[in-house]
Amino acid sequence: MDRNPIRYLNDGISQHPHVDENGGVPRLAFPTPSRRAVFHARAHRDPAELPGEGYPVVLNTGRLQHHWHTLTKTGRIKTLDRLHPSPFVEIHPHDATTLGISDGDIVEIASRRGTAELPALVSDRVKRGSCFAPFHWNDTHGPGLTINAVTNDAVDPDSLQPEFKVSAVALRPTGRTVADSMPEKQKEALGDIAILWTSQTGNAETAAVSVHRLLHTAGISATITAMDECDPADLVDVNTAVMIASSFGEGGPPDNGARFWAALAGDTKPLNHMRYAVLGFGDRAYADFCGHAKALDARLRELGASPVLGRVDGEATDRTLVASWTADLLDAIGDGASAIVETARRLRSEGLPVAAPERFTRDAPILAALSHNEILSASNSGKEVRRIEFDLTGHDVSYSAGDALGIYPTNREEDVQRWLATTGFDAQLPVTIDGGEVPLATALANHYDICRVTEDLLHFIAERRRDKHSVKLLQGRDTQAREVWLRGRNALDVIREFPIRAAIEEWQQVLIRLTPRQYSISSSPLVSPQAISLTVSIVRYQGPDGSPRGGVGSTFLADRAQHLPVPIFLQRSPHFRPPSTSDTPMIMIGPGTGIAPFRGFLQERRALGHTGANWLFFGDQHRTEHFYYRDELDGFLRDGSLRRLDLAFSRDQAKRIYVQHRMMEQGAQLWRWLNEGAHLYVCGDASRMAKDVDSALLTIAQKHGKLSGEQALEFRKELVAEKRYVRDVY
Repeated sequence: MDRNPIRYLNDGISQHPHVDENGGVPRLAFPTPSRRAVFHARAHRDPAELPGEGYPVVLNTGRLQHHWHTLTKTGRIKTLDRLHPSPFVEIHPHDATTLGISDGDIVEIASRRGTAELPALVSDRVKRGSCFAPFHWNDTHGPGLTINAVTNDAVDPDSLQPEFKVSAVALRPTGRTVADSMPEKQKEALGDIAILWTSQTGNAETAAVSVHRLLHTAGISATITAMDECDPADLVDVNTAVMIASSFGEGGPPDNGARFWAALAGDTKPLNHMRYAVLGFGDRAYADFCGHAKALDARLRELGASPVLGRVDGEATDRTLVASWTADLLDAIGDGASAIVETARRLRSEGLPVAAPERFTRDAPILAALSHNEILSASNSGKEVRRIEFDLTGHDVSYSAGDALGIYPTNREEDVQRWLATTGFDAQLPVTIDGGEVPLATALANHYDICRVTEDLLHFIAERRRDKHSVKLLQGRDTQAREVWLRGRNALDVIREFPIRAAIEEWQQVLIRLTPRQYSISSSPLVSPQAISLTVSIVRYQGPDGSPRGGVGSTFLADRAQHLPVPIFLQRSPHFRPPSTSDTPMIMIGPGTGIAPFRGFLQERRALGHTGANWLFFGDQHRTEHFYYRDELDGFLRDGSLRRLDLAFSRDQAKRIYVQHRMMEQGAQLWRWLNEGAHLYVCGDASRMAKDVDSALLTIAQKHGKLSGEQALEFRKELVAEKRYVRDVY
């Protein structure tokens, strides 16, 4: 095994690799005649300590999914710290009720060896008669937090591994709660200046953290919290609210801001005392660009709050926007102190502070080879769906089931040449990109989205042509006629049909940047640690002149990515994970390429030996053409990894049937699963499918749960709050 020689006094080799008879060095070899691992059967042995009189509960200890041991490294990662900020003991609801314990109560865990006192987390993820406490926290974090003061001393006679998984304990409520243990100032969720963020993929959160850090640098104290962790009523003590919001789908709130928005839009007390600022993030491909930020701004005005500066909208990747907006915010809420003035000046002149980016992130992608490119759809299909796979060998990076992979695509060479021919510019014309100079052709290929039609582009063209036909079509009130005309056309078609002359600097102002495309990962690292699979629908169509057109990202993967290393990065999705407990049921709804993450979920649960039942709703247009991963799904069914598979192929019969119809057909069973603690996952189209599935869920709650419409909405809110209803929709 190779080891880093910096860490060791020897030559960095602890064991010389095995060389086979052909001179090859296999990646893994065991000291057996076959060089394969051998499992040795051992007789069952009861735990050294079983529950009994005085100590009736089994204590199980271990680590949390993303943390290691004593938090010396992972405890410094703020994202993980927010995910698991403090220790806890997890107790089954039945046991909690019997003992009179509620969420947040401080519980004494006592054994024959010692005691610990931890906050209760009431959850059905543990079995009745058992409890779980992570071992990461100890007395250096606070008195009475060391769970290993309770565990037994038994060890395996051969390996000497301690038996921390089974200890007999007694649980007793202390009469105190977490709130009682917190200093008074920590009870206040929001401060005089409060930063509230809502984000679907993490971009708005990243911006909020940057703004919070910059305010601190300028000497301004502020709190920061996600919108789903507070209520509009909490704003009563806030003097200045800084709202940083992404939009989801067609201008709606992200999942972790939906409850806050519903309350704010409802019967909320006036906020005449409060000032506010809104920074919105969105995708210009959507008609209601930054729609949720606009809605927040309008509602805060209605409630009497006063803006300290005008709302600013932009793309999430625009670091310059965040820097300039934060500088304006400092000017607006600051008192002119030198630290505030200097911080604002630096932001305007130097932009956001740039720290060394972590590898395999948006700012530091790795270059990976495309190792697999397989068509999943039938050859006669009108749709083209592929399994794309990237090789991670040699990169020392990891991923989790449920994450997304970001791809930096390039434009087709023929599209770059069409743009140059239409505008009349020289391919070698030097232009400035990100502070450096490159030929125009390179900028068009790698940095600008020259195919996407935006409102700014249409306005730019109409303003320079000024003839009635152009203005009426490109900027007129008849948006339906314009949408019909734009079908099958991209930006290259528009500038060819409405040619204009403008300086290259003007074009650079109107062209949007070529942003990375993100795709749900359709594999598990437990099965494919050195490869990442994607399930991609390739967008192809004909232009008005009959020539081929296509989606920039999907055709890049299908046609061009195999010829060069591709910059890729990981977009972690900590909210979108298969259940961590073995026996939790799971319902997955993923039609079309929405099946992608659920292939990874099923691989993961099978590899872990999880026993929880899994149910998949899948469908597409035709069974014979679009039954992706059919053989694999059949295999999951045969070995029990998949309990149920409900299919909806919409065009195989006269009346179209979709996944939401299958949900309704199985409503009683689906309601029973949810009542038994099942987690519900949805992946795929946000514009129609996700809404229809959500509507079906509410209908099932009313019909089979005998809930009123209002109670069904509250039930859904509870599922979201418990992270049992999570979506990856786009």
